[in-house]
Amino acid sequence: MSAGSSRRQRLRTSAAAALAALPSETPVLVTTGDHALLEPEMVRHFLAGALSHGGDLAVALAPHDLVQRTYPRTRRTVLKFSDGRFCGCNLFAFLTPRGREMVKIWQQSRGRPQEAHPGRRSRRLGRDGALRARHAESDGGVRRISRQTGIAAGVVTMPFAEAAIDVDSVADLELVRAIVARGAAKARAAA
Repeated sequence: MSAGSSRRQRLRTSAAAALAALPSETPVLVTTGDHALLEPEMVRHFLAGALSHGGDLAVALAPHDLVQRTYPRTRRTVLKFSDGRFCGCNLFAFLTPRGREMVKIWQQSRGRPQEAHPGRRSRRLGRDGALRARHAESDGGVRRISRQTGIAAGVVTMPFAEAAIDVDSVADLELVRAIVARGAAKARAAA
């Protein structure tokens, strides 16, 4: 098992443990420890969108073109839908006890080495379901996947390029440090 897959497995395990320790009716926001640029404004935007969607679970996605325009040298995983290309933001809102079941599904599908690739993972949904999800609009695609799992999920589109940047590599760490330094310089100049 690689260091990256080991880290992802620990994350899924810790998220499942944290959700299990909280009252099941309590809505929970989950993010990753490598989400170094998360700001209160991003959290407010995401939660407002998640609550307005209703349902069991919400996931945050940022438009890939926004991320590339803002940070052209960053490399992000791209999710392709008919309404555009998106990057995951490592923000999840588990709004109901049923929504928490998605963590178990993720653990089952991601824990198997043969399903580490997104294309292989989509086989769990069946060929037709995966194709429809991929060619549907982002929100519609997630809703189709929801029908396969029985968990009502929705997408919150994030207008912040920084929401899609996590620290998975040395290059990501350098980018995050540069962004933080620019923000500090702007704050000093404004003061």
